Amino acid sequence: MRNIIKKGKVMKQMFLMCALISILNIACANQKIPKTPEQRAAKKTEVLAKKLNLSANQAIKVRRIMLSQAIRIDSLKNNRQPTRRANRLAHRNILAQTDERMYTVLNPEQKKDYTNWVEKRRERRQAKKQNAG
Repeated sequence: MRNIIKKGKVMKQMFLMCALISILNIACANQKIPKTPEQRAAKKTEVLAKKLNLSANQAIKVRRIMLSQAIRIDSLKNNRQPTRRANRLAHRNILAQTDERMYTVLNPEQKKDYTNWVEKRRERRQAKKQNAG
């Protein structure tokens, strides 16, 4: 009888340990590792190269533009302005300057595709905000 009780306690302890390990594993898996500006610029360049059929020369210029944007946005995140409005305006200013620089690199067909890509991203972000809030 004592052996059965001991086995029951051991089984409960084993079950609790497995549950705890599972919870910790899930919690660790859900943590996002922040990407460096170089990684973000490379990813955006890769996506844009596919979407816009960029030439090698254009891809190099786009990568420089996206790297500059990523570095400036990182700087903005690390050095917050006193108000949210000022942060938002600074962020929008960076995005507008990036768009201007992108338009100098792209041909007319690519400009149209780029504008569509930016608009779709904006719509997805807004839909995501509405679903979350």
